[in-house]
Amino acid sequence: MKVRLMFVCILFGLSLMAAGCGEDKDRPAPASPTPPTESLPSPTVIAAAPTQTPGGPTLTPSPTTPPTITPTVSPPPPPPSETPTATPLPGPYEHTIQSGDSCLAIAMKYGHLDPAVKDAIEALNGMADCSILPGPGSVILIPRPTATFTPVGADLTQTVIATSAP
Repeated sequence: MKVRLMFVCILFGLSLMAAGCGEDKDRPAPASPTPPTESLPSPTVIAAAPTQTPGGPTLTPSPTTPPTITPTVSPPPPPPSETPTATPLPGPYEHTIQSGDSCLAIAMKYGHLDPAVKDAIEALNGMADCSILPGPGSVILIPRPTATFTPVGADLTQTVIATSAP
């Protein structure tokens, strides 16, 4: 217990000493010394030679104003001159069968690329199976290819890849 009491007393004494070391606000600040009255020689100023910066003087940016957007009014499109009339579509192609012809080879000859045209050829000619054609000299009907819809933005180009020969 005595050790504790002595420890508290030492701490209290140290805190009082620390408080006494602080700034003394009651004591006036000492007066600053007055400069001597005799005149001192004025210093000589030596100007440095001007230097050039590479790239010329640095320009400060001037404030810019945002661009003004003015809407322009375009005239409305003129009305159509006349309503277009429907043009009659030509009928199917007539093909005379040659020796060695096949249904899909004939369809490709007339511009078809999809093998599903085989069903249209069968329906148009009343055939049960397009792979069994009538004999040479017979005439069959081949439907005309229709335009296919191309989606907007579709790439219609083909890429050629070069290969090296061995």
